[in-house]
Amino acid sequence: VRTPRAQDPVKLAREVARAAPGAAVEAVLSPEAALERWAASREWPETAVVCGSLYLVGAVLRWLGVSR
Repeated sequence: VRTPRAQDPVKLAREVARAAPGAAVEAVLSPEAALERWAASREWPETAVVCGSLYLVGAVLRWLGVSR
């Protein structure tokens, strides 16, 4: 979710990959695109953890069809 306080996703992915060398890390520019990629993948776990702002949570809830 693009907000003035959001960190660049590519830079964040690099930091996460450096901190967790064995983790599969990929930068995706929108929450919807990331969730679609995750849902379509047969290699990724069936559970996803989403961490971030309330803006991000709102986007994820809309994608899941949970929001009003």
